Amino acid sequence: MNIIVTGGAGFIGSHIVDDLICDGHDVLVIDNLSTGNLNNLNPKAKFENLDITDINLSKIINSFDAELISHCAAQTSVSVSVKDPILDANSNILGSINVFTSMSNTKCVNFIYINTGGALYGEPEYLPIDEVHPIQPISPYGLSK
Repeated sequence: MNIIVTGGAGFIGSHIVDDLICDGHDVLVIDNLSTGNLNNLNPKAKFENLDITDINLSKIINSFDAELISHCAAQTSVSVSVKDPILDANSNILGSINVFTSMSNTKCVNFIYINTGGALYGEPEYLPIDEVHPIQPISPYGLSK
């Protein structure tokens, strides 16, 4: 299967890429390397240095003939989100919208969204947190997720 991993040079994304390649999939990593690192990249992965807000994203998805997108790309720093909520929203909200709309212009219909934990739920009302736990983001980053 041809799989795209956005943010695939980051911590979580790079581990997903490794597992996918180990399972025999062809993987294209799309990452702007703002927080990711080329050293995290599996040498068997294809790489496109591209921001997820880029207008050419659908062309990349089409040219790779992607069957699945695992969306890990995000601005993940809570402190950055507080200092610059516009930057955070541009990456996490508008970037994700661009991934969704870019997908809609292709034949790729399978999507996995990698989300966050505590920043989304705030102070937990109970543990373990489940899917119906109230959402109470405590930062622009949590709100954007």
